[in-house]
Amino acid sequence: MSAGTAPTLAQVNNQATQIVLNARNSLQSLLYFDMYLQTIGQDGLVALGMSADDATTLLTVYANLAAVANMCNGGAYNGPALPYNFLTSTAELWNGQ
Repeated sequence: MSAGTAPTLAQVNNQATQIVLNARNSLQSLLYFDMYLQTIGQDGLVALGMSADDATTLLTVYANLAAVANMCNGGAYNGPALPYNFLTSTAELWNGQ
């Protein structure tokens, strides 16, 4: 005897869609924030009151995260094979939302 209620197909499909949408939206937010950070640059961050070392760290971390996000969106290669496009590969799950 199992505990709880067995999930329905609709629940599984909904969960799969929501997880992919969350990942896509997080990647897009990351890229937008990185573009903002790169636009204001280290001088802009320092002018806001951030130390130069912290500004360098923030810019570097977000540049690295943006590289990962770009890879997931087909902007960079995932290994020696073909580019991996996260949006294309998951489009059927998020269905244009």
